Amino acid sequence: LREIRAAYDLTHFHLSGIATAAPVGQSLPRDLIGGARRAILEQNLQAALELAAQARTLPVTLTGVRARVVALDNVAVAQEACDVAEGHPIAATLSGLVQEIRLLCPGATQVALNWTGLADATPVFARPQRELREIRLMAGTQQVGTVWY
Repeated sequence: LREIRAAYDLTHFHLSGIATAAPVGQSLPRDLIGGARRAILEQNLQAALELAAQARTLPVTLTGVRARVVALDNVAVAQEACDVAEGHPIAATLSGLVQEIRLLCPGATQVALNWTGLADATPVFARPQRELREIRLMAGTQQVGTVWY
């Protein structure tokens, strides 16, 4: 239960860090949530899922049930943090995007970009497709790249 509570506190710390990253009404460059922070949030989500799986194996006692409840709430908050990050651009320029991809996914096996016809200052959003082990890079509704890992 202590391990799960510590993970729960860490997840809330990560969520508070991005919740205050972009106050309402700020210009785009300050509205970014970069690749390094996204990688941390993704790792935190994976750790929360693993802890929840471990908590499911605990005996059905008062402590076991408490651990399951905290572990499941931790997963929900970790997922919320990832969802909040998805709502903000990862980069505002092509050169910024290239830098952020390295931070977002250091284990990337392949990266494809198609910036044709876009201004250099175009906000890009990262849309993870975890089941496909890829991240789609979107500028509005146009897909401008894919990162496979």
